[in-house]
Amino acid sequence: MWCFAFLVVFLLAATQRAQASRIFSLKLYGGGAYISGGDLNVGLEGYSNMYLDLARLFSYNVSGGFKAANLGIDFGGDFIFQITSKFGIGIGSGYIMASKKSTMMFKNSDETVIQTVKPQYNAIPINMGLFFKIPISRKLNIVLNGGTGYYMAKATSLCSLNAGGITNELSTDVKANGFGINGGIAFEFKMGTNIGFFVELSGRYAKIGKFDGSGTEKSNGYSNITNGRLYYFEIQNWGNEKYYPEVSVYDPKTPPINPPSLTNMREAKIDFSGGSVRLGLIIQL
Repeated sequence: MWCFAFLVVFLLAATQRAQASRIFSLKLYGGGAYISGGDLNVGLEGYSNMYLDLARLFSYNVSGGFKAANLGIDFGGDFIFQITSKFGIGIGSGYIMASKKSTMMFKNSDETVIQTVKPQYNAIPINMGLFFKIPISRKLNIVLNGGTGYYMAKATSLCSLNAGGITNELSTDVKANGFGINGGIAFEFKMGTNIGFFVELSGRYAKIGKFDGSGTEKSNGYSNITNGRLYYFEIQNWGNEKYYPEVSVYDPKTPPINPPSLTNMREAKIDFSGGSVRLGLIIQL
C-alpha cells in the first residue's frame, strides 16, 4: 500500500516538475493529548472499586475516588521533503504520555486505610507519512497529513493500601512495541520567508499488546517479583461475589499456589488511541 502511495506521489512530481519546489521543512510541535488507556485504566479502576465496595460492606466512610489517566502531553517533530509545491513526505518522532494519581480514604472509628492508585503509560512513535498542502491565501495554508507509526511503549502502575503504617503494594513495569496509524489537519500561518507557526488537530489509532516485564508485590519487608506478560482478567471478590477487572503480570507456566477465582483472562492491551491539540513552528531549510 505504501509503495503504491509513493509511486503516485512521484508520478505527480514528474508531471509538475516545472512547479516542483524541492524544499526541506522542519516541523516542531507540542501540546495536550487525550489518550484512551485501554486495559490499564480499566484494570486499575476495577482494583480500586473492589476495595471501595469492601469498605462500604464493613461500614467504612469513604472519601476520594479513582481517576483514569487520560489527559497528557504530546510533543515531537517531523522532517518533511516537499516533492512538489503541494505534496511532501515526512519522517519524525515524538513522545506521548499520560499519568494520574488517585487517593481514596476508608475510615471508621478504629482505623484509617489509605488507598493509592497510579497508572502511567508513554510511547515514542516513529512516524512516516504524506503531507498535502492547500494554499488559502498568501499567509495561510491548510495541511492534511496521514501515515503510520511504530510505537515503542512503556507502562507502569502502582496500587497500595496503607493501614496503621503497614503498607501492601503491587506494582508493574512493562514494555511493548506495536504499530498505529495517525492523521491530522493543520492551519499554517506564515510569519516570514522561511518560518511560520501552526495549530494542528491530530488523531491516532494505536492499540498495543504483548507487554512484557515484571510485577512486584511488597508487604512489611516481604517482596516477590513475577516476570511475565501483562494480563487482563476479572477476579471474584469474596465479600460480594462480584467480578472486578484487573491487570497484573502473570506467567501461565507457573501459576500461583493458591490461584484466585479468575475469569476472562487474556493479554492486556494499552490503547494509545486518541487525539491531540498541537501548537508549533514550521521552518523551511
